[in-house]
Amino acid sequence: MHADSVIPLYAYDGDSKKYASVGSAVLISHRSRRFFITAAHVMEQLQGKKTFIFFDDGFYEIGGLPAFLSDCSMFDSRNNDPIDLATICIPDNLFQESANAKYLTLNQYQIGLQMNSPFFQAIGYPHSQNSRAANRTVRVKGEFRAKGLRYTVTDISDSAFPYKNLDGSTHIATTLTKSGSVQLSRQQTNIPDLHGISGGLLQKVCDYNHITDSFDFAYPAGIILEKKKDNSAFFSLRLTVVFEWLDIHWERLLTLRSSEN
Repeated sequence: MHADSVIPLYAYDGDSKKYASVGSAVLISHRSRRFFITAAHVMEQLQGKKTFIFFDDGFYEIGGLPAFLSDCSMFDSRNNDPIDLATICIPDNLFQESANAKYLTLNQYQIGLQMNSPFFQAIGYPHSQNSRAANRTVRVKGEFRAKGLRYTVTDISDSAFPYKNLDGSTHIATTLTKSGSVQLSRQQTNIPDLHGISGGLLQKVCDYNHITDSFDFAYPAGIILEKKKDNSAFFSLRLTVVFEWLDIHWERLLTLRSSEN
């Protein structure tokens, strides 16, 4: 289970003193550097706003850190960007503050490629639950607890592609099972709310038991990007593409990192 590698993103309004949950992000370690990755459309919603991530039981402001977004200039809009990624290099001081955070690696993903399973789970932080929880913190100090949800989904790539400008070589298409389980809870929700899990993690699970919603192993598989308007499917960018994207833009990312110091 890689829930500890997924964190929520918040915009803070200083006038109203309220937090708005905007999306999710995934912690990644690559070539001895650490990043958090989210969807570019999520990061664009946060531009010009006081922005926070939450992990290790604390808020950390990231609004002043330089972000790198995938280039969508060749498309009509960000909605048509098949990559739709944004990343921020995690500065050393923030990494030291997040000692308990778990960073995903390329090796973990490659091991998962050897596992043949049609079952995945989507991990993210939906808007409604986390906005309410964060705003209670404004009134009661220390009460905040981020609420991450885990949804069981099945691979429908064979029937979903081609879809707009997405394809099965770089994306995974999944659809929800009839129920989704709440992380660290026995509660069940029949109509899971996907709003806010963009930028979260899709993980492949092995030996899945649909009765108990349990499994033996999980491997990181993709970054969640978008869902179809009719909610019949949602799409994730395969992690191999994420790591390739980091490699292609590595020099630029190092430049951004140096500008933080």
